This record gives sequence, C-alpha cells and structure tokens, in this order.
Amino acid sequence: VIRRVVKFGGQINNSIVQKFQQLKAGIYQIASGNLDYRIHVEGEDEFVELGQRFNEMGAQLKESIAALREKDRLQYELQMARDVQLGLLPPTIPEITGYELAAGLETATEVGGDFYDICPIDEYRYLFTIGDVSGKGSSAALYMAQCISLIRYSLQFTNSPEKICIQLNDYVAANIRDSQIFVTAIVGVLNIRTHEVSFVRAGHTVPYYLKPTQPGTVKAVDSGGLGIGLTSDAELFRKGLQIKQIKLNPGEALVFYTDGVIEAARPVSEGNSHEFIELYGEDRFVKLLQPLACSSAGEIYRSICDKLVAFYGDHPRVDDYTLLILKRQ
Repeated sequence: VIRRVVKFGGQINNSIVQKFQQLKAGIYQIASGNLDYRIHVEGEDEFVELGQRFNEMGAQLKESIAALREKDRLQYELQMARDVQLGLLPPTIPEITGYELAAGLETATEVGGDFYDICPIDEYRYLFTIGDVSGKGSSAALYMAQCISLIRYSLQFTNSPEKICIQLNDYVAANIRDSQIFVTAIVGVLNIRTHEVSFVRAGHTVPYYLKPTQPGTVKAVDSGGLGIGLTSDAELFRKGLQIKQIKLNPGEALVFYTDGVIEAARPVSEGNSHEFIELYGEDRFVKLLQPLACSSAGEIYRSICDKLVAFYGDHPRVDDYTLLILKRQ
C-alpha cells in the first residue's frame, strides 16, 4: 500500500509539475510579446480552469494592445491634421503701419472649422477674413482648408469682398454635397491710407465697434448676408450681401469673432442636483468689451481669451472660437 501510495503521489507530482511548466512557458511567451500563444491543459483539476483563464487573458490583452495602437495612430493623425490646419493660418500677424492687430483660434478638439487670414493687396490695402465651417472635427477642418485656399486664390482675380464671397458660395454650393455643411464668414478690406474698413458679412456673427472717446460704448455693426453654401442661387446670394463701410478714427477698434465665443457653454448644477446649460451669451460679451475700448488689440484679445478660459473652468470646450481685432493706433 505504501509503495502504491508513493507511486501515485509521484504521478500526481509529475502531472502538477508538467502543468505548472506549461503555465510557466505560457507566461514567458506572453511576456516576450507572443500574444497568440495558447496553452492546452487536460484533466479536471484547477489547472484546466487556470489554463482557460490564461488563454482568455492573452486574447483580451491582444485586443487591448490593438485598441491602444489604433488610438495612438488616430491621435497621431489628428495631431498631424492639426499641424497642417494651423500651418494654413498666417504664421505671424503682419505689422501694418498705424494699426494694431491681434488674432488667434482655439479648437474644441484637435482640429476644427474656424479660420482667419490677413493678406496684403498692395501698399495700402489688406484683405482680412474670419470664418466658421459648420460642425467640428476633421470634416470641418477639411472644408476650412478649402475655404482659406480659395480666398487666397481669389486675390489673383479680384479684391472685392463681395465678389470673393460670391465665388466661394458658387464653389461650396456646387462641390460640397453634404447639405449640413455651410460656411459663415466676414471678408473685408482695410485701407490704411483712407482708414476705411469695408466688409461683407455672410451669415457670420455681428462684429463690434469700440470707441475710446465714449468709454463703455460698444456698437454692433450689423449687415445682411446669407451663409455660404446655403443656396445655389447666385443672384439670391448676391442680393443678400450688404457692403458695410466704417472709417476708423484714432483709437477705435473692430472686434470680429466666431460664434464659439458667445455660444460657449458649461453645465451648471442646481440645489436639487438637476443640471442645465449656461451660455456665455452676447450680453456678457458686450459687458466684457465695454471697459476695453482704450486697451490695445493684444490686451482685448487676451482679456476675451482669459474670460472664456475662466468661464469653462474644468469643463471641455464645446465649440471652436476665433478672434480678429483691428485697432487704429
């Protein structure tokens, strides 16, 4: 009986050691990067269940690593897209005699649909634009790149803000099939000899006029115009555009912005734990601008950005926002 027990015990020990070696080999293979390795344990003991769990762990680990690699790839592509998008914007704000300029954009995600541009036409005139493609993300960024390229290309044929918008509307209406995509924009010309700013507003947010001689006075500069791409009827689009002309006196400024400024939103909890959305709003924006009439273009820009950052706090941005400030010294 003792000999049989010893022999049986030896067989059990050999079986345990063998299965343990299989698990050990599996761990080594997984650690070496072979996530397809599987162990095969036969019997009805705990090692069989342990082997099954080990194989499941290998499969899950492979899926997790594949998902992480895909996430890293997408993140890399989005970063590349962001670099390309930002590369389309003016690398520096041009220095214009007698004027201060400040401009910039912040995207809600890695890429977005906002844009701005400032291009010299001749010695005395500069074309400026600010715009917003509907939506967010990579599709909006793609159409944004097309818009800014077309505007620059249009300068070869015309420097009329009205004609540039008409040409842009013709292109968007004819070539972009997605009915949800449209563009709002302001295209204008600054003449530093006459100090006149003429622009058209194609469905874009209304700019504001700041006068330092009347502290606290912030005037909305409204004008008509359909969004670009909302109609394929060129005549209807042309009739809707209204050319606006303003002469800037010393110290006066124009503030152009996209709707991401006034439509900034954050969740707010009430006492009963219900949440509602609080918008930054146009009234709050006007109150922010009122004491800034005597500030420089850079100070106006930084003040707006700082207030929006404080408004959002730890909450994510819900929309891109872009600013363009023109101020006569």
